[in-house]
Amino acid sequence: FHVRQLGDIVRGMSAEVGVGQHGIGCADPRIQGREMVEAVVGHLHHIRLPHFTGHGFHDVRLRLQIGVPQPHHCAAVCGHFQHRGGTVEIPEGVRRHVVRADYVFVGCGGGFESMDKDVWLPELVFYARAGYIVASIEYRTHNLATFPGLLEDAKAAVRFLRAHAEDFLIDPERVAMAGESAGGYLTTMAGVTGHTREFDVGENLDQSSELQAVVNIYGRSDMVRGWYEKNNQGRIRNGTELLLGGKPDGIPEIYKKASASHYIRPDMPPFLLLHGTGDRMVPIEQNDLFYEQMTAAGNEVEYYTVEGAGHGAEEFYQPEIKNLVLAFLDKHLK
Repeated sequence: FHVRQLGDIVRGMSAEVGVGQHGIGCADPRIQGREMVEAVVGHLHHIRLPHFTGHGFHDVRLRLQIGVPQPHHCAAVCGHFQHRGGTVEIPEGVRRHVVRADYVFVGCGGGFESMDKDVWLPELVFYARAGYIVASIEYRTHNLATFPGLLEDAKAAVRFLRAHAEDFLIDPERVAMAGESAGGYLTTMAGVTGHTREFDVGENLDQSSELQAVVNIYGRSDMVRGWYEKNNQGRIRNGTELLLGGKPDGIPEIYKKASASHYIRPDMPPFLLLHGTGDRMVPIEQNDLFYEQMTAAGNEVEYYTVEGAGHGAEEFYQPEIKNLVLAFLDKHLK
């Protein structure tokens, strides 16, 4: 979109507003604080940028970096902390004295080869404004660590948030996680392994990494099937193989350990599954099978398919989908 649109967004004020790779800047000191945040954030979800039109398009990154004199008035001020394996952005709640449920977003996909925790921040403002503390986390890709490195990172982030629940005004008993594509796979793995401590390594080991709700947006659950899907797509680089360190016939136990279907049991947290019927990158059969396995074990699963939608299609960023996710979170966390 044209940078001058921001001048119209910020209550029609005449201002020199710039949009760069790393943020939004405003030269007019009058446009700051709560008014600027409410005006800009209130319109961000209406703006369609190139990286929202399909999987892997991250050429334009819009990261909200606005100076706010009184952050306790704002629903989308980003706090920042660092933990082993990555960093986390946390939009703070509107009222600082209210303890809120936590919505941990694992971030965008990238075939286990790339990830950018900031890509979804404009979309996540919707949940922050609905009353959730939202944390967008980073995990190691296969070039930094093979499995289970990324799962260890996700669980470390959950433990960190629980260990600092008072700092972020989080209710440690109400933590949900969501992710799309590779992030959806990782979210699902974190959800199904809450009962085991095998992947809990590093700091804050006195805290639990269990989740109270899980949202998987077109992510895999069976990595053996995933390897063959990638292989049949004729890709030169198979991200699943690179993540796990070999082919399934050579390291079957690793593939088993890395598959969410291996951990299914009764009394798992509730799951929300979203998948497009036109997805060729992660075929919908992945979630079809996972849904059947989970419900057969007596678990609560909500499963929605989007007719004709491909992998990372913009249909998943529309208000109807956001409201489905919000209703699911409200049902299980409030």
